[in-house]
Amino acid sequence: MEEILWKPSEARIQQSRMTAFTTWLSQKTGIAFPDYRSLHQWSIDHLEEFWESYLEFTQVIYSTPHHQVLDQRKMPGARWFSGMQLNFAENIFRRGFQGTAITACTEPVLEAGEERFSLQEYTYADLEKLVARCARGLKEAGIGKGDRVAGYVANVPEAIIACLACASIGATWSSASPDFGLEALCDRFAQVEPKLLFASTHYRYNGKTFRTDHVVRELHSRLPSVQTIVSIPYPVEEGNILGDVSWEEFLGPDDVPDLSFTQVPFDHPLYILFSSGTTGAPKCIIHGTGGTLLQHRKELELHSDLHPGDSLLFFTTCGWMMWNWQLSALTLGARLCLYDGNPGYPDTPALWRVADRLGVTHLGTSGRYIESCMKSQPPVKPGSLGAMANLRAVLYTG
Repeated sequence: MEEILWKPSEARIQQSRMTAFTTWLSQKTGIAFPDYRSLHQWSIDHLEEFWESYLEFTQVIYSTPHHQVLDQRKMPGARWFSGMQLNFAENIFRRGFQGTAITACTEPVLEAGEERFSLQEYTYADLEKLVARCARGLKEAGIGKGDRVAGYVANVPEAIIACLACASIGATWSSASPDFGLEALCDRFAQVEPKLLFASTHYRYNGKTFRTDHVVRELHSRLPSVQTIVSIPYPVEEGNILGDVSWEEFLGPDDVPDLSFTQVPFDHPLYILFSSGTTGAPKCIIHGTGGTLLQHRKELELHSDLHPGDSLLFFTTCGWMMWNWQLSALTLGARLCLYDGNPGYPDTPALWRVADRLGVTHLGTSGRYIESCMKSQPPVKPGSLGAMANLRAVLYTG
């Protein structure tokens, strides 16, 4: 057996959300779970009971309870939690979370050899007000339950706000990042047929700023379903109006309407994501409201041990499924840290320095970035770059 390089302390194990759930489940069922393997096996053997138990443990907010957990163990065709009515955004803004919800920074601008970051912060109260104003703008633009909205957006707070506003009114969100080419965008969004498009005016990558107006104009001409384009300014650039209305105009007056939550079935489409497109045209993949909420909370709470007040930075773009995944950290009262740009600019270990600067507890990235750190000369050693005092977990995928 290979040498074990690290294992959590007994104190950390006892304080974990996995231990809290296992203890709670043992009391509920009268079954002892001596280790993770026994819990995992029970979740397979007692599929319906596991998911109904986790639904109760994690306290999902809903207006109408389910009358059946699972109608049939068959894929495709299985329907979960039939009869339930809920709202994804309500499971963020009706939990009483306080403190910082989002910290966002862009790729640094180098000035006289120094890294200058553009930083933005929003509390949960700030976020709720902006989502309420954006939801009002969506309704005034004729968007409602079941409509599709697309985002051609950088990884900035406005993308989160627009997505949650869609969720609050029962609209379905689909997004792609500004580095996608025109044909890749059309291959995806033409299938979705969005009524409204949010579009970033700029994005930065590898020390350069890129305008998007030419892409947006062509995209609009090829998406006849789009009735309104809302342009989102980039933090370190002067915004140019790409479409019908600017972000601030779309939000409307500063007076904040009450944020209401349209109730939808458990399997109501929350997101439309896409396959990679490497073996043909990208294929739409619909992710339901309740399934997304429950699965993401399980992965973040139990497997990642994300607690209220923790900070998650997962390097991603709005065209990768991890963008949708990391957004769900807000349902647990964590701080979501957004980074837009090249994680290896101006040098390979840049992302680690950002994580240290922001006090991140959970850092996520791609396997490719981890590999680049290993192959760098000399290899990147994160512990030598800063105190990393808060970092508890490194997540990677892809």
